[in-house]
Amino acid sequence: MRSTSAVLSIDIGTSSTRAALFDLAGMPHGPASQRANLLRTDATGMAEIDPEALARGVIEAIDQVLKASPDTRILGVGISCFWHSLLGLDAHGAPTTAVLSWADRRAGAIAAGQREPGHRAAALRPDTGCPVHSSYWTAKLPWLRQSRPVAWAATAHWVSAADHLLARLFGDLGTSVSMASGTLSLIHISEPTRQEAI
Repeated sequence: MRSTSAVLSIDIGTSSTRAALFDLAGMPHGPASQRANLLRTDATGMAEIDPEALARGVIEAIDQVLKASPDTRILGVGISCFWHSLLGLDAHGAPTTAVLSWADRRAGAIAAGQREPGHRAAALRPDTGCPVHSSYWTAKLPWLRQSRPVAWAATAHWVSAADHLLARLFGDLGTSVSMASGTLSLIHISEPTRQEAI
């Protein structure tokens, strides 16, 4: 049987992960796959995803698509992932926190304080375009330091869900320009700590 060339597309959203193959004309090739992502929420504003469950779902979605088209040659992979997520990793790459999604509002009080006149975070918007909001790491990191001191102390790297998934799949911890652009203001206001934000 002659192999077909295709591109693997992976879309990781807060509600589900989808994977599909597209031929070189941009047409779907074979069946797509979808796995639900459980977003845990409550009245406090929590909006978390279990990082291990998220990784399993991504791998299962990819496996299902590839098994359905075993003779397909993958020429490239395109990945999109929800923005403004945050989780901690220890020195060995194991998660120290759940994935805090963009929808997590528990850092709202910290963000409100950062909007006060004279706060250094409030002065960043003209320079970065980044508003002071609970979705951003600028509020989430101080909230985690206050509310999760054990996890904070165990964390060697603060990363996005996409960064964690790529490290799991390929063994290298890094980030994309796109993901980094959503956390740029962190560089300006974070205090020096032994924890790294990539």
